[in-house]
Amino acid sequence: MTILATQKLIKQMTADQRPDRIIIEAYMNVIVKHGDIEDAKALFELWTALPEDYTNELLLRGIGAHGDAGLAQRLYAYSIERGVLKTGLPDETLLTLGYMGVEAATEQLLQMVSINDWHVSANACLGLLHLSCASYEEEIREMLKASFGEALFKEFLPALAHKVADRSIVPELFEWGEKTASVDCNAGLILGIACFGAEEKETIRRILWSPNWEAHGKGTGTGYWSCIAMQHVGLTFAEMVEDVKKLGEQAGAERDLEYRLDVLETLMVHRLTHSYNPIRFMKNSEETTIEWYKALFDWQPEEPGKYGGITDLILKRLPEEDGLLGRYYELERKLEIAIMQDMGKE
Repeated sequence: MTILATQKLIKQMTADQRPDRIIIEAYMNVIVKHGDIEDAKALFELWTALPEDYTNELLLRGIGAHGDAGLAQRLYAYSIERGVLKTGLPDETLLTLGYMGVEAATEQLLQMVSINDWHVSANACLGLLHLSCASYEEEIREMLKASFGEALFKEFLPALAHKVADRSIVPELFEWGEKTASVDCNAGLILGIACFGAEEKETIRRILWSPNWEAHGKGTGTGYWSCIAMQHVGLTFAEMVEDVKKLGEQAGAERDLEYRLDVLETLMVHRLTHSYNPIRFMKNSEETTIEWYKALFDWQPEEPGKYGGITDLILKRLPEEDGLLGRYYELERKLEIAIMQDMGKE
């Protein structure tokens, strides 16, 4: 039997006036957390009934989270036609095939990496992250070799580097992003480095603080993927706040301080707004909203001249940055609401 959230979602999505995207996403968050195979089956039937609905890619989250091998095969048979994604289906289907472990889709996904469509290529790469790819390592190496050092390339191709190399490739990936990759095309590099795990925590930290990466960028969702990456390697927001505090004590560091404060606020808002992690094997942070709040706003200075919190730091070190200060006041309000909501769930 399906859970109540699934029943309500199906009823609303089959009504004459469908719910807004944010409402569907809220239902999906509940279904992903509390549903099971019955919910996945019901969502699959709904998804196939609404093949060209612009919000139907959200349903794939529940299908992927709770579907079994049988449902995965049904999704594969339904969505792949003549080696490519069936016309009209959301590109996220490719990610979901990988997420559900459909090894039979590996060859088709690899072929679609090279398609001249950013969304298709990106989702094909993200799907491949979940699959073995053992029989296709040479093809992946050749694709990476052809792209290495370029400013523009298939953005998520570098995420597959850990499929064909060990950690010794990380310095090359970092240099690629630091020196030549466009800031509009580096999310896959960040994700690819993070795939090597906690050993690359300091590399991800360097990336987040380097203006050459603009790792908090919003253009192609780099900030979102930076959030995924930092969680997987174990870099916490509390540690990032400590970095900001230390920099705030250095004279003449205003420019770097402003940049780091910009990065920190942007990533925190991403984390508050987007809780879904589309990479099954990547870890989620266990930091709580209370821990974020204390790290940002409850510094309790013990010595004269120390700062009382992040907003106090901005007021004293960057007094002309009214916009940045306003963003942190707004973040404080968002965290207060999130804390109340989290405590209400206990």
